[in-house]
Amino acid sequence: MVTINEIETLVRPLLEKERVRIYGIKVSGRASKPRIQIFVDYEESNITIDECVRISRLVQDLLDMQRQPLEDYRLEISSPGLDWPLSELWQFRKNLGRWLSWREPDNTRIEGKLIDITEDSNLIIEIQNKVVQMPFKSLIGAVVLTEAQQTKFGRHKIGKAKSK
Repeated sequence: MVTINEIETLVRPLLEKERVRIYGIKVSGRASKPRIQIFVDYEESNITIDECVRISRLVQDLLDMQRQPLEDYRLEISSPGLDWPLSELWQFRKNLGRWLSWREPDNTRIEGKLIDITEDSNLIIEIQNKVVQMPFKSLIGAVVLTEAQQTKFGRHKIGKAKSK
């Protein structure tokens, strides 16, 4: 079966040319007919369905032109959705002003509003009416919350917060 690394190596240059960032790639299904899912987005704006369709055609053409093309596969190109964990600084920049949820090492769930990002990549977050600064790497895996997902406790942290 085709691997995630093989797909990424193949499509990354094409997507970079299109100024599209890869959020993630999943390969599943049978080896004879893999399901290839590529989750993409723009760094500065949200990708539309029409743009996903256009990118899908480009990627499909690229896969079909390989020396050993996949004979039978299903390709899906989509945006990752709000529930996809944030892992890169550009993803946090794109979500300035939004509410995030993450777990601390002690498994405490915390919610806070992402206010700013410093030049040295620290995140400025409002948690329970207090502004705290946290290293970007400590929030890898955070997810963006919709209004409905924010806690009934007024969008505050649950558990302990680290002060500045």
